[in-house]
Amino acid sequence: MNEEAVKEYVYSKYKQFKNKTITIVERDSTLEITSGKDESPLILSKNILN
Repeated sequence: MNEEAVKEYVYSKYKQFKNKTITIVERDSTLEITSGKDESPLILSKNILN
């Protein structure tokens, strides 16, 4: 997984994450993106990297 590519994609497509530090958790076929422990994750397919 290219973490920088994922961050660039999330920051460009999802404005609610702009200017926030995000955490990326890699699952079998998805990525979970959060900016805080109390938030629901944004779940994206790993296919965004292709």
